[in-house]
Amino acid sequence: MDPFYSTLIIASVIGIALCIASSLHQTLKGRDMLDAWADSNGYQIVHRKLCTFFRGPFFGNSSKYQQVFYVAVEGADGSTRTGYVRCGSLCWGVYTDQVDVRWDDE
Repeated sequence: MDPFYSTLIIASVIGIALCIASSLHQTLKGRDMLDAWADSNGYQIVHRKLCTFFRGPFFGNSSKYQQVFYVAVEGADGSTRTGYVRCGSLCWGVYTDQVDVRWDDE
């Protein structure tokens, strides 16, 4: 096999692996941010769903570097709330600790 094609194949495999690793890291970091937000606000997460396309109130004003979750949380008093939680900033994504919340009942 020609060395050029071997190098091209190796570079392609490395590139694909880096894309998968980056995507996985972004998702896991978003989940960690969501868990930290819930803990710091005294909530227990009952349900979470990663929103990949329809992002509720954050649709159209968030970047692909941010993670948006639809959550149901239970407060210390036993009350339940649902809403959208966006993790990360517009430019830096999940590499910042910014978390925005839009509750369904507000």
